[in-house]
Amino acid sequence: MSEEQIKSTEELNQTPVETVEAEEKFAKSGKKSKKHLEEVKAEEERKARAEEHKQEALEEKPKGAKPVTRPVLERRGKKYQAAYKNIDKTKAYSLTDAIKLAVETNPAKFDATIEIHARLGVDPRQADQNIRTTIVLPNGNGKTVRVAVFAPEDECKKAKAAGAAVEVDVSKIEAGQMLTAEWQGKPIWLVNRTDQQLKDLKSLDGAVTDPNSEVDQQPEYAKNEHRSIKPNLLVAIGICTHLGCSPTYRPDIAPADLGADWKGGFFCPCHGSKFDIAGRVYKGVPAPTNLVVPPYKYLSDTTVLVGED
Repeated sequence: MSEEQIKSTEELNQTPVETVEAEEKFAKSGKKSKKHLEEVKAEEERKARAEEHKQEALEEKPKGAKPVTRPVLERRGKKYQAAYKNIDKTKAYSLTDAIKLAVETNPAKFDATIEIHARLGVDPRQADQNIRTTIVLPNGNGKTVRVAVFAPEDECKKAKAAGAAVEVDVSKIEAGQMLTAEWQGKPIWLVNRTDQQLKDLKSLDGAVTDPNSEVDQQPEYAKNEHRSIKPNLLVAIGICTHLGCSPTYRPDIAPADLGADWKGGFFCPCHGSKFDIAGRVYKGVPAPTNLVVPPYKYLSDTTVLVGED
């Protein structure tokens, strides 16, 4: 054989080996592609199952009906609804009638607050149309506020004169005696009445102008025959209801200048007004009403707080 034939034969012998190696490489490459396709197919099946479950869940749980929102009036309380029925929305009330209606329809057991909303036709965003004002009403808002003052003695006196409540020790007042304190710049009388003085009050009902304290000159808890919380202790403002003089305490019985029917009380030397031991005004004198009983309460059996109740 020639050299060319021998070389050709060798090439032919080597060709199958290369083909086998190529086939092995292709097989390996094909095996990897098949696995990848299987993974892709498995992922698609998983997503399909998840979507199917989701659709089944939506079909099994249909959306419920939207909650019905009740009108604002129905969401209010019974007292509010009852008051609302008394108001005619088609009617224009005067200020007096509106306040009267607000008081009549007030369900609260305390002094409530009335809000007034006014349409003034102004633009508050404009500096020249801003409205600022203060209105002082004759009465408070029904709340009692106690203020503690830490100040020198002179400043404390000013605070008391401005209306701060005053504590008074009544343990040392003997029967039949009177102690004078000061509250809001006014004299406060604290009288420890005797049993006989209390008994005499009933016999004076016909001699006094307002025996049952019908005129509002005292708190509700002092609207009784002795005009006090405890029968023996009278707490009253020591100013005559005629022209503001300060009467004199006259506990003596039947003095010559006051007559045989005098059983103890208060006499105003300015114009002759007389008050019994409960501060009730006698008939036929210049003073029109009983002495004023201020708000007060007992902090203990021996201490009275004047100015709060």
